Amino acid sequence: MTKLLKYYKSIITVIIVLLLSLLPAENTDKISFIDFEHSDKLIHFFMYLLLTAALLIDIHNSKKKPTSLLILSVLTLILIFSGIIEIIQELLTDTRFGSFYDFIANFFGIIVGCFLYFKTKIMSVFKT
Repeated sequence: MTKLLKYYKSIITVIIVLLLSLLPAENTDKISFIDFEHSDKLIHFFMYLLLTAALLIDIHNSKKKPTSLLILSVLTLILIFSGIIEIIQELLTDTRFGSFYDFIANFFGIIVGCFLYFKTKIMSVFKT
């Protein structure tokens, strides 16, 4: 149980992504300043950017030197998770629809989240 607590940021972020992705659309109010055509793609991008960053930070904090294989595996699992959510939205919900473009926005969020993680980690190595 204490091992799981090390990943609290990731667990909370996964729960938030699941809720935002699977709650009926009418239960999620539009935020006025991001209420424009295709604004949901921006939301997808940031959800997966934050999820990726949270997971990589939690892994880094629990394991001082995560291997490249571990990081690649985590990124692949996040991408698969993203795809499964889109499939679930299409097949199992009445108010949500899976979208290839949402999946692409998720993918770019994962890539940018990974880039930001490595950029900050690499910069901190050079500063010490």
